[in-house]
Amino acid sequence: MRLIFLFVLLWISSEAFSQTATHYSFGDKAKERQIEKMWEDALNKGIGRMSGKFKRQKQKIYISQLERFNENLKDSVFIFNADLHTYVSNVCEKIFHNNPGLKPANFDIYFNTSIFPNATAYGNGCIVINLGLFELLESEDELAFVLCHELAHESLRHTEKGIDNRIKTLNSEELKEKIANAKMAEESLRNTRLNLLQDLAFNFSKRSREVELEADAKGKEYFSKTKYSESACVTALEKLGALEELVLNRREDWEGLFNRNGYTFSFSLLQKDESLFDSDEVIDDFNWKVDSLRTHPHIKERVEKLGKVNKEWSSPISDLYARKKRLAYQLALSASMDKKEYDFAFYLASIKLQQDEDAKVYYQALDDVFQKIEFHKRSRTLGLHIPQPNHLRNEVHIDEVRRLLYNVGLTELQRLRRVVSNQEEHTN
Repeated sequence: MRLIFLFVLLWISSEAFSQTATHYSFGDKAKERQIEKMWEDALNKGIGRMSGKFKRQKQKIYISQLERFNENLKDSVFIFNADLHTYVSNVCEKIFHNNPGLKPANFDIYFNTSIFPNATAYGNGCIVINLGLFELLESEDELAFVLCHELAHESLRHTEKGIDNRIKTLNSEELKEKIANAKMAEESLRNTRLNLLQDLAFNFSKRSREVELEADAKGKEYFSKTKYSESACVTALEKLGALEELVLNRREDWEGLFNRNGYTFSFSLLQKDESLFDSDEVIDDFNWKVDSLRTHPHIKERVEKLGKVNKEWSSPISDLYARKKRLAYQLALSASMDKKEYDFAFYLASIKLQQDEDAKVYYQALDDVFQKIEFHKRSRTLGLHIPQPNHLRNEVHIDEVRRLLYNVGLTELQRLRRVVSNQEEHTN
């Protein structure tokens, strides 16, 4: 299998956490060029297959896709870690071994630093796995099913077909007539155009829902030929269905984290600013029916469409997967620090401390965050790296972290650092 993984440099600093954090790399120009060429080759092959009156529009879409990928390439969105890439490579090899119709040389795997669980097939053989996916899933079996699902998207050419569908819809006589009517409408102009956008979005999302079900079915076909537990098809989907409950939705235990060695955490540090507005309602100019516009079908529907699944045997959580899961989490934490996303780094470290996992690593990370916050407070550059808390966004728990980092004064910040440093010294 030809697996090309993107190299991104971990900024090497003098802080304790950066010294012990799992290594990944960035800035290898030769590797970047190699990956860019792979994308360009895939782009040229895709354009070579094009025909018809809308070929120029298709070219623009494919070229913009390449440009976005190149931006991510230069923005440290992707990482390379030899340990993790070898592990996922081996999982892919097991899938390919049992599915001769899949050609290993046609696929490449990338890792995105995002903590949000996701995997994406780009349509040119490139499959991107977010580091957060490892935290969500609990076994190699579940990971293998997600990979089978994405491989199905690739083999069914869903991305290419989706582009064709959008271009066909946007150039249809029916849509042109609706647009003309919307422009001519003088009464309820906003509602007329909003309804047009809603119809268009529903058309696209309906097609997307259909291809997700197709990818589930084809992915299950690939997966059932392996030795992995078939029940992982269901458990993986159920976990993906609970994303809204799992991502950034664990509440901080502030007292448990800081009430040590005589220090008492003050909840005044989490005080909200008074709003100029009385309403707590989230502003939504496009209040469409969320259910009808859901891109992915409901999980219950997807599980039902899978048909009969043997749930009698399920694979236990292996020590190997548990280690890779921990590795992926620490890579995401390292990347958050590297990208100066100190609010996310604080959140990731503190949540794991509440779970008593690798305490020394995460205390080191908190100390590193506090050191950076002190520097940016003194230089008055904190706002460049941490968004202001905003109750109109649904980010309750991460906003608590942001309020702490904004509200804490330098003297109190040094006290918090002493608490963290002391815990770090006394942790094995």
